[in-house]
Amino acid sequence: MPTLKSKVINNPHKTIYLDLKDSSSGRFVQFTAQCNHERQRITLDLGDLSEIIETLVAFARTAGVELPSDFKAADIDRIKRDHPRAYSPWTQEELQLLKQEIADGKTVDQIANYHQRQPSAIHSRMRALQPT
Repeated sequence: MPTLKSKVINNPHKTIYLDLKDSSSGRFVQFTAQCNHERQRITLDLGDLSEIIETLVAFARTAGVELPSDFKAADIDRIKRDHPRAYSPWTQEELQLLKQEIADGKTVDQIANYHQRQPSAIHSRMRALQPT
């Protein structure tokens, strides 16, 4: 699986590797923290990244962490205007309905419009619902 973009963050206690990768099932972000001889890895579907970023921004603001000057929180507000349920957790009822909509052959755009979410969020959930 090819790595599309990488970033290494070094600090005195650990090294953090961030990688954007591509696989047959879609793109994902992988975070790897290396501390001494211990390695921790988290892999996230790219479709979940927006919700995670929004959550991290909220955490940073709560903790008083200054965000980079080029960070565009306004983009999240714009997305939420167009897709009011964007970044909201999926309820069990929504997931059941999503499964039925997929089985009924509805298009991603139809499903996204009904759920008031971005098409990328629908794609992400569809991948997450596929058996591994």
